[in-house]
Amino acid sequence: GFKNNKVLQIIYGDKTVLECAVAPFLRCEHIDEIIITSSKTDYKNINNLFANCEKPIKTVIGGETRADSGK
Repeated sequence: GFKNNKVLQIIYGDKTVLECAVAPFLRCEHIDEIIITSSKTDYKNINNLFANCEKPIKTVIGGETRADSGK
């Protein structure tokens, strides 16, 4: 297992799993804003990861469960 959230692990050069997952949406001209749901623990790290992006990326803290996060 991972000590930290696995989406914040480096998998490609210096890119995290999350950065690789978000990259196609950053390139898409039809997407104006990206919203990422995060835990309280990872909120600051995720905000810092995308601080200098060309598109607005909003990080929100999710609910207790995945189902709660979608409400």
